Amino acid sequence: MIMNLNCEYIFPFSKNKEITVGDVFYATCSSPPDVSIVKSNSISNFKIQKLDEKQKYTLKLISSENQDSKWVFKFTSYQVGQVSFPELVLEKDKEVYNLGALEFKVNTILNPQEKTEPFGPFAGIKMEIPILYWTLLVFFIFSIVSGISSYFILKWKRKKMLEKLEEYETSSSALQQFYATHRKVQRENPFFYRNEILNEGLRDEEKLKISPVLNELESALKLFLVRKFKTPALSKNWNYTLKDLQKYHGDYMSFQHLDLKDIIREIEKARSSLQSLTAKDMVQISEKIRLFIEFSENLMDAIERKDRSQLKKLRSLKV
Repeated sequence: MIMNLNCEYIFPFSKNKEITVGDVFYATCSSPPDVSIVKSNSISNFKIQKLDEKQKYTLKLISSENQDSKWVFKFTSYQVGQVSFPELVLEKDKEVYNLGALEFKVNTILNPQEKTEPFGPFAGIKMEIPILYWTLLVFFIFSIVSGISSYFILKWKRKKMLEKLEEYETSSSALQQFYATHRKVQRENPFFYRNEILNEGLRDEEKLKISPVLNELESALKLFLVRKFKTPALSKNWNYTLKDLQKYHGDYMSFQHLDLKDIIREIEKARSSLQSLTAKDMVQISEKIRLFIEFSENLMDAIERKDRSQLKKLRSLKV
């Protein structure tokens, strides 16, 4: 026996009985006057009668429940197009319920004005994907390829750079080479050791030597960094060198970053005021560079040996 219910279909997202794929709509149903609905918190086990395989996405019963002496059924649809049921019949166990005629339209979530291209057959199904998706796919693939290419290009460039830096290697160590240059600069310029010059100031002919001396001291510092840390300090500016050291020698730079920046500032400041520079200023710059390099040598030795006690001792000297 079929029970005919009095149902009203409610489409909360549209006034024209239209939904978008996946949207829900409701049927609120009451029984004829001579039949009463048994109240319960939930009415389940309903299913749509006589749906074949082709119609299984046309209408989907999501849930059913009893509200204020009415049955409320929640539906959705996953198939685009016009949907029509002359009689929508639900069954539960051996009971059959007729909700009446149902007609509505299901719209796609895609923009109907947007041109689509076929994705091609896949397991017997032909899919269409909008141009935006193709654009995103191409952008994604391009980003991956660019990232991988950039990684290998940078790796190749660094390998070439390291090979080029081998040209600076000699039989002496980086520290010994610095000492040789440092002693040569002091020996050739009297204002490093003559007390009368330190006290009285530089003569005009000695002031002319300051700029070349600064250049030689800076080059000696850069050459030490090139040989000790394999960084292209001689061919790059200081900003690049600082970033390169920070990237590949973070442990070392955690100790020496501020001191190295201080020396760079001192050298740049000296270049901007050559006429007012004194012999004492030159001695101080020279000594700062020497002490920095000697500390760096001891520090790298401790880092390479992973000597924690020595690193702790060196750290205390920075305070």
